[in-house]
Amino acid sequence: MSTMEKLLSGNLKKVFFHYLVTSVAGMMVFAFYVLVDTLFVGRFLGSEGLAALNVSLPIYGAVTGIGLLLGVGGGAAMSISLGEDNEKEATALFSTAVLLGIIISLIFTTLGLVFRNQFVSFLGGDQVNTSMVRQYVIPVTMFSFSFVFTQLFAAFARHDGAPGIAMWSTILGGFLNIGLDALFIVGFGWGMLGASSATIIASLASVLILLRHIRKSRILKFRKAQMTWFRVQRIVTNGGASLVVELSSSVVLFAHNRVLLSTLGELGVAAYGVIANYAIIALSIFTGVGQAVQPIASINHGAGLTERSRGALNLGMGISFVLGIIFYGVGLGFPKALTNFFVEATPELLKISTFGIRLYFLSFIFAGLNVTSAAYFQSLEQRQYSLQVSLLRGFIFVVLGLLFLPQLFGLWGVWLTVPLAELLTFGFVFVKEKQDSLVEKLALVRRG
Repeated sequence: MSTMEKLLSGNLKKVFFHYLVTSVAGMMVFAFYVLVDTLFVGRFLGSEGLAALNVSLPIYGAVTGIGLLLGVGGGAAMSISLGEDNEKEATALFSTAVLLGIIISLIFTTLGLVFRNQFVSFLGGDQVNTSMVRQYVIPVTMFSFSFVFTQLFAAFARHDGAPGIAMWSTILGGFLNIGLDALFIVGFGWGMLGASSATIIASLASVLILLRHIRKSRILKFRKAQMTWFRVQRIVTNGGASLVVELSSSVVLFAHNRVLLSTLGELGVAAYGVIANYAIIALSIFTGVGQAVQPIASINHGAGLTERSRGALNLGMGISFVLGIIFYGVGLGFPKALTNFFVEATPELLKISTFGIRLYFLSFIFAGLNVTSAAYFQSLEQRQYSLQVSLLRGFIFVVLGLLFLPQLFGLWGVWLTVPLAELLTFGFVFVKEKQDSLVEKLALVRRG
């Protein structure tokens, strides 16, 4: 069977788990880019380096988010076009996404370098080790195109029926990142500059691997003069939720850093740095589940196979819920071990991080359900719903929570902001799913 035939008529569970394994593995290793940097920085630069890295991470989330915006938005639209048997439009969507990636990367890099001092200060670099922050933020800004195209090409490769290529590009890049961190930070003593350099080189390697697949693809061909306002709008509006998902991680980091700097200082930010890295891993895995749902849901939606599309969603939601329970159980049972994995914690740091992990990890029970639902809405080009879910969990409820909960409940309020945001967002998702299910049942009755 061809890839399209498998997606449209193959065994649903078998097809889904094939995409699930490759998508989750790829996203996990991509999360390890940051995790490995954190591990080496925490072990060799201490809590001061960990705080500086945590302040710097929103820049990483921003460039990754741009890549997901274009890759997921364009990839889902491409799959729908393939389901409609329109290969010409599928190729045009890929070409448009690539051009947008080039333009946005150039703008981002230019603005980031021109206003680098203001940018570092805005992130909070003037309240921790400013030199360390600059050594991470400025190089990542200079090579922002690499992180953009890693995500953009990987997303299109998955929708082109090559999830394995996307996975291996990330895995090989991840292993390269580990080796270069050891060489640059430990061997050469480059400190934070070594961490940023290792991440950049690993990302460039992933892009080169993905380009090999794109050169052989029948669909993923770059054609000039195919950018139209309609295609740009289709990609950006559909991929907006992915950008919001990634930016929300940066917003959560930034907002928590600001609150913790004003209450616990650098030690509080270091403790949150530990928690934030586990959150990145968990959310990357949930994103991988959503990415497994998308190609199946998109192409079947384009072909009019609604029940099969929803079947992929149900599989993704079930797996996300089980994973969320597991993640929370690990945090509840082993908070000290999770902290000491990253840094030789002082008793005070250990006390803060242990308390935070046991509360913050509650969010994982609902986060996977929300991320998977947003990915499904994207795959159907239901842009308003995917964007609403992402905005609620990543911006609105988090910002409101950090404004009021710490005032009412102190540190309890800080750590419970994200769990409460995920719970409230899931309430919205639950109501929406019930409505959709009822509409589909009524449609089936009318057809009968």
